[in-house]
Amino acid sequence: MSVGVILPSIRSDSAIVRQMCSIRHVIDDARAAGSLDPLFAHLYSAIERNTPADLLEEAACGPRCAWCCYTRVPATAPEILFLVRGSGSGLPASVIRAIPELADRRRNGWGRSLHESLAPCAVLEDGLCTAHSHRPIACRTTMSLDADQCRRACSEPEEALIPTAMSAVALRAVYDIALRGALLNAGYSPQRFDLATGLEEAVVSARAEAVWLDGDDPFPSALRIDEEDYLDEPVRRALYEAAFG
Repeated sequence: MSVGVILPSIRSDSAIVRQMCSIRHVIDDARAAGSLDPLFAHLYSAIERNTPADLLEEAACGPRCAWCCYTRVPATAPEILFLVRGSGSGLPASVIRAIPELADRRRNGWGRSLHESLAPCAVLEDGLCTAHSHRPIACRTTMSLDADQCRRACSEPEEALIPTAMSAVALRAVYDIALRGALLNAGYSPQRFDLATGLEEAVVSARAEAVWLDGDDPFPSALRIDEEDYLDEPVRRALYEAAFG
């Protein structure tokens, strides 16, 4: 017996569709301003507003609990570029010096067991994120309910079982799908990169943000996370079509 393709029915006024449309408008503002500031002022404040208070109370995360910062992090090009620029002064020199070594470890471990590419994020200093206010969606929406399992994941990633609240999973899905759909509609690539190898290219080019705003690829050698086209997945396609027709 053959099974047909399930086509999701998405309401045009659903929360994720509204977010996608809203982000799309702000991308135009960023393009007109020649700066990513309008985009991420809107996006990151929206994530903060919509993070449930009980989730923050329930999460086992806290200062210097940086075990989740040892793994591979997916991020779109604008997320990486915004992180690099930081609050205006850019990343600390010590962080910039640490990026190539981490990028090499990610490259050498790509396609192998996760353990072979684990290492502290180059943006960490003394267990704290030096770009915390500019961290990407994946970092903002990673919330564990058991820090001991996170610690275990750094030495036994295939054995650790990290409990995560469904509200955190949903929060990441909403804003990841919405941002990438809005980028695609605006003429930009929705591709996600490995953060470390994207940072490696971003820190050596003073014009990387301008290059991206002009519609070009600022990370030609960075490791790419996504193997399928954004619209190949039925739910993403349905959401995209509900937002933009």
